[in-house]
Amino acid sequence: MSKAPFEEIPVPVASNNPDANAARISLQAELTQLNPVGGIRDSGDGTGRHANKTKKKIEIKKKNRNK
Repeated sequence: MSKAPFEEIPVPVASNNPDANAARISLQAELTQLNPVGGIRDSGDGTGRHANKTKKKIEIKKKNRNK
């Protein structure tokens, strides 16, 4: 760990270090709870161009109401 935090040195699976084994078990428990398939879907195409779409719609509605 002498080069930490600039390098991440992997710990072998067959490590005898109890802290490393406990951390590995904890991490695996969290990873099994994740469900990337059931994640939140967005209406955009992934480019980020649609981020302000709802904000712009609200502004247009306000402008049209004031006319």
